[in-house]
Amino acid sequence: MDAPGTATERLVPVNDRGLAYGDGLFETIAIVNGEAPWLDRHLARLARGCHTLGLKPPDEHAVRARVEAAAAHAPDLILKVIAVREAGGRGYQAGPNAATVLHFLTAPLPAVDDEAVTEGVDVPLLPFRLTPAGPLCGLKHLNRLEQVLASQTLQGYREGLLLDRFARVVEGTRTNLFAVRNATLITPRLSESGVAGVLREAILDWAVQQRMPVEEVDLYPYELADCEEAMLVNSVLGVWPIRSLMLRPHGATLATFAPGPHTRALQAQFGR
Repeated sequence: MDAPGTATERLVPVNDRGLAYGDGLFETIAIVNGEAPWLDRHLARLARGCHTLGLKPPDEHAVRARVEAAAAHAPDLILKVIAVREAGGRGYQAGPNAATVLHFLTAPLPAVDDEAVTEGVDVPLLPFRLTPAGPLCGLKHLNRLEQVLASQTLQGYREGLLLDRFARVVEGTRTNLFAVRNATLITPRLSESGVAGVLREAILDWAVQQRMPVEEVDLYPYELADCEEAMLVNSVLGVWPIRSLMLRPHGATLATFAPGPHTRALQAQFGR
């Protein structure tokens, strides 16, 4: 068994704080052709999340070494890094010197969904509403029950969009949203809920570098329906154009889109 804080324990104890309280964070790292293209951003987000939760930051060199070992074993795979606060005692309050324990899980890298990439996907607005996340907004923390419940309402669709309590569009169940309005690239502002994805971050930085007009905005469904292009992004899936926006699963169509120049530019830069 590897030492806590450096690698996976093969058995998770029943008093594991990630299991009991969701007291931890995770990163899902895509390794493609032996490379992890967003590793620096994953590590930076993990460190930011640890700071917010009061977790001791994990050893970055240990994580990098594990990624390199995984890539050497299989050049195309998913490596999930789970960081949890060390168990100790009973109750919510952890010991003041609790270490951070790392667990590593691997899975096959999903094949590129050619139809989704080239033709786009039909995306409904889901009935599940996201609740305000407070200081946890944007974090990839272990409590993903909202995404679990929302995914149960997909009814066969590849992805759906989630709204917040004010009926603003926030994100997909596993993706972030970008759209094009008046030739400006826009993405929902994650002011109250949502996950700040590493590909979302990379796209925002890239757009600024390219001097492309880009904004984080409050976005309502009727405003999204008026956009010229719309797409879903995820560091594992890449960039999926939205083909149609629906009021609800199997409901009326609010808008249709065709992949335009912004979508194709993002696919060329960030697609698999």
